Amino acid sequence: MLQRHLLQRFAPTSLALIYSPIDTGSPGHDISEHISRFSAHRIDLEETQLIGGRVIGHVEYDLGPADEAELQNRIATIPYAQRKLKSNPNAVEFVRVIKECAGDADPRSIQVWASWAYDKLQEGLNSFNPTSGLTAEEHHARVVTEVLTQLGRMAMELTAVTATNEEQLLEEPEVYEYFGAQHCFTDGDDAKERENLFELRCRELLDRQDTTNPFTAELNFIRSKMSRSHSSSIHLSDSDIYQSHLADDGISGETLEAMVEDFERITEQYTEDGATSLHMSDGERFVVDGTIDEDVDVDYLPLQAAAIIPELKNLFINGVPLASDDDTVYTIQHFLDRQLDLIYGNRGDAQYRSLRTIRTTAYLPSELRPIVANIETFAANLREELSDFSAGARLTQVRAAVRQFANAELRNPAIEAQFKSAIVRMLPAIAKDNLTVQCGRIYEFEEYRDVYVNADERRYVEDVISQIIQNMSRDFVLSAKRRSKLFRSYADAIERWTDTRKLVECIQQAYEARRKGTLNIKQFTALDTLYQARRAALETAPLVRPVSLDRKYRSQKIAHITTNISRNLLRSANSQSTFKSWVTAVDQANDTLTLALAINLARRDRSQSQLSPRELDQIVSLYETKSILLDAPTLNGELAEHQSVNVSAILISEALAVRSTGLAQLAIRIHTIPLQEKERVRNALREAQPDVYGAIKSDLAKSIESASTKKLMYLRFAFYEDPKTGAPNQPHNLIHLLNQADRAEVWEILKSRTQLPQPTQP
Repeated sequence: MLQRHLLQRFAPTSLALIYSPIDTGSPGHDISEHISRFSAHRIDLEETQLIGGRVIGHVEYDLGPADEAELQNRIATIPYAQRKLKSNPNAVEFVRVIKECAGDADPRSIQVWASWAYDKLQEGLNSFNPTSGLTAEEHHARVVTEVLTQLGRMAMELTAVTATNEEQLLEEPEVYEYFGAQHCFTDGDDAKERENLFELRCRELLDRQDTTNPFTAELNFIRSKMSRSHSSSIHLSDSDIYQSHLADDGISGETLEAMVEDFERITEQYTEDGATSLHMSDGERFVVDGTIDEDVDVDYLPLQAAAIIPELKNLFINGVPLASDDDTVYTIQHFLDRQLDLIYGNRGDAQYRSLRTIRTTAYLPSELRPIVANIETFAANLREELSDFSAGARLTQVRAAVRQFANAELRNPAIEAQFKSAIVRMLPAIAKDNLTVQCGRIYEFEEYRDVYVNADERRYVEDVISQIIQNMSRDFVLSAKRRSKLFRSYADAIERWTDTRKLVECIQQAYEARRKGTLNIKQFTALDTLYQARRAALETAPLVRPVSLDRKYRSQKIAHITTNISRNLLRSANSQSTFKSWVTAVDQANDTLTLALAINLARRDRSQSQLSPRELDQIVSLYETKSILLDAPTLNGELAEHQSVNVSAILISEALAVRSTGLAQLAIRIHTIPLQEKERVRNALREAQPDVYGAIKSDLAKSIESASTKKLMYLRFAFYEDPKTGAPNQPHNLIHLLNQADRAEVWEILKSRTQLPQPTQP
C-alpha cells in the first residue's frame, strides 16, 4: 500500500486518492469535502464504484437474453431501441412504456406501438432546423424526451382505463379515524362502537402502528419492557416469525424462498473498502472499468526517479532477468539498486544516516533486578563526572562508559541475549536521568536510533516501480517483446516507420512469418493492431519530425529516384562510355555545387562532339530533376538540425497556389515525402484547385485514348512507380499529382487500352 502523504505529494490526482476519502468519523462531511476537493472527477466518483479496494466499475442496464415473445418483435428490444435512441437508459424506458401501452397483448400489438413511436421520433428528427440555435445532439435529446413523455402519459391513461374497480380501490389509502365525537373509549351501550374500538386496538397492537391513544401507547411501552416467556429456549427472530406467519397463510416453500431471495437482493453488505456482496436486478450488469493498480505509472514518481523508467522498460523488453541468485548475472534489481543509490544514497553510507531520538518502552525481568543497584550507582557517578562536559562531548563519553559497564556487569551467561540488549539500550537514559519507571518493571526512556534519512521516500519509489513492473508484465505487447526477438523487431519497426508504404511492407513480412510458424496468431494479431493504430495516426495528423531525420529520409528518397532514372538511361545498348560516366557523375553528386560543375563539364564535352544532342538532353533532364529534389529547406541548410519541420507544409502551400507551369516541378518534389503526406498534398490540390486537378486527370485519359500502341507502352513505362521504394520512372509526369483512387482509375484505363495478356495461373 502506497503511503498517502507521499501520494498527495507526488500524485495528487491518482485514483488511489480519488476513491479513498479521508475518514474523520462523519460520513456526510467526509464525502462532501472529498467531492469538493476532487470536483473535476465528480462524475467518476458518482457513476463508478470501488469494489474490494482495487476494482473500479459501474452498473449498466442489461435486460439479459430475449424471451420467446421478444424474439418475435425485435423492434421492441433494448439493442434495437438503443441504436435508435443512442442511449441505454432511454432505450430501457422506451421498451417499458411500450409494453405498458400494449398491455398483455400479442407481439403484433407491441410491434404496432413501437413502429408508431419510431415514426414519431423520425418526424421530430426530420424537423431539425440549424437556425434554431440547437445542435443536432441537443435536438435529438429533446425529441427523444418528448416522445418518451407522450408514451408515458398514454401508458398511464390506458392503465387507468383498463383497471378494474378492485384495482383502483386497492390503490386508495386506508384512513383510520382515531378520535371523534362518538369515540369515548368507555363502556357504552352501543355494541357496534365497542366492536370498532376492539378492532382498532387489535390493529394497533398487531401491526405495531404509531397511535395517538395515550392508553394504547402506555400499554405498548409496558409490554416492550416485559421479557418473553416461551416454552422453548430458542428465541425466534422477527424474520422467522414472519416466515412462520406466511407459512400458516398457505404460502408454499418455493414462493417463500423466492421472497427471501428478493429480500437478500436488496440488502447489500458493505465494508470499509466497498461492496463485498453486490446484488443487482435482472436488468442490470456490472462492468469493470479497470483497477487502481493499472493507474500506477511514471507520473507517480518524483522527477529524478521517473528518469530511470525508460531505461527500465528497455531492460524489461530486451529480456534482462528481474532477479537472480547468481551475483554475476546482471538483473533489473541490480540496475534499480544502483540508480536508487545514486538518487537517495546508499543505506550504509554515513552521509545519508542520522541519529534520531525516539521514545521506547521496555520490560525489566526479574533476573536483572539484582544489578539495578549497580546500574543506579554507575549512573550517579557518571552524571557527576560528566557535569562539566559540553553536550556533544557528554554524549560521546556516555556511550564509551556504557559500553565499558555493559561488558563488565552483563558478562553473566545466565542473562539472556535479549535482556542484555534491553539493558544496554536503557543505560544511556539512566545515565542522563530521563528514564521513567511504571509499576516497578516497565521502563519508558529516550534513546538514539541511527536511521536512513531517505527510507520513507525510497520505499515509496520502490513500491511504485514494483507495481510498474507488474503492469508491464501484464501488458501483452511488452511481454511478447520480452519473450520473442522477432516480435520485438517487427513491433519496433512499426513504431519507427513514418511512411505508410514501409508499414504495409512490414506487416506483410510479419504475415509471412505467421504463415511459416515463427509468429503465433496472438503475436500477429497484436502486430496488426499496432499497425492499424500507427497507420491511422500517420494519416490523421501531419508528420512533424526533426530536421536531421527529415534530411536522412529525403537523401534516401533522392538516391532511389536518381538511381532508378540512371539505370533506365544506361539500359540503351549503344550508350557511349562518356555518356555513362556523366550519368554516373550526376547521379552521385550530393550537393548543388558539385551538380552544377558536373553539368557544365558535360556541356563542354558536347561542344567537343563527345556527346550527342539526345544524350546531353537526357543528362540535363537528370540534372534538373536532381536540382529540384535537392532544393528543400532541410537539404540546402536553411534549417538547423535541432529544429522540427512539417514535411508536407511547404508542398501544400505550393499546391494551393500552383499554376500550370509549376505542376511538373511540384510532381517532382512530391516524391521526397512519405506516402501519406503525398496524399495530403494531392487532396489539398484537388480541394483548392478542382479545375486544375480535373484538367490533369482528363488530359491523361485523353492521351491514353488517342495514343498508338507504341505510345501506350511508353505511357505504361512513364506512369510506373516502384511499389517498394516509391521511385518513379518519370518523376515529372503529372499522374503523380493524382491521389491513389484517381491514379488507379487512370491506370485501369491504360491497361484496358493496351490489352496485354494476363499472366496465367500455374
